[in-house]
Amino acid sequence: LDCEFGFVGCGLSFHPDGIDEWISHSSTHFYSFGPPPTTACIFCDTLFESGGDRVRTWKNRMRHIADHYRQLSRRSDARPDFWTIEYMRMKRIITQEDYKSAIRHTERPYCDGLVPFGYETKGMRTKQERSLREVHDAHKEERYRLRQRREVKGKGR
Repeated sequence: LDCEFGFVGCGLSFHPDGIDEWISHSSTHFYSFGPPPTTACIFCDTLFESGGDRVRTWKNRMRHIADHYRQLSRRSDARPDFWTIEYMRMKRIITQEDYKSAIRHTERPYCDGLVPFGYETKGMRTKQERSLREVHDAHKEERYRLRQRREVKGKGR
């Protein structure tokens, strides 16, 4: 049983018979704040909401995850519990760097050719720079629009 807080440098593993020790250890990562009110399984879509008893809910979550390990789920198949990670960030239990590292995970398959949000090609930048340099004569443009309207009205007669 691996500690899921490897993203903060914890590399501890526990024997499969040491579930209680594993659960107890995982709770220490929350210091005096206690476990988060809402958590998720790192293997499936099960959500755990405390309804008041966060410690009991955390233990239930961890036992649920231990069942996945018993069914031969591997740590490499796990995904981050974003509820827990966000809670740890809000309580300042983890650094901003640890937070960024932890949320980097994606289940989206690799897709060749994707670019980052906001990416601009050289042609796009050149076009934008050119448009910033263009001089506009608002009075001339308004006269042109009026002329166009007159021509359209004149053809309709």
